Amino acid sequence: MAATEENRMSFEESISRLEKIVAQLQTGELPLDRSLQLFEEGVALSRHCQTQLEAVERRVEILLQEKGSLELAPFGKTTNSSQPAEESDDDDRPF
Repeated sequence: MAATEENRMSFEESISRLEKIVAQLQTGELPLDRSLQLFEEGVALSRHCQTQLEAVERRVEILLQEKGSLELAPFGKTTNSSQPAEESDDDDRPF
């Protein structure tokens, strides 16, 4: 996959492709050349995803700025209250 194709992929598309690459590599049935090619594509996709995540993180930080100062809080805690968000025993929920 060319670098320009990776840059046009959404985060979700990149992750999906990366998961497929990992599954193919884990079979152990590919020739060395093909394994290396997939590994290189996987590294490029991983870097692309990391870049996208960093951009989103910067956008979130900008949105959280209040009165010129940034109030960063761990995920799951609110910035408007000194009380932490309630913990849940349900670890399977994404939100």
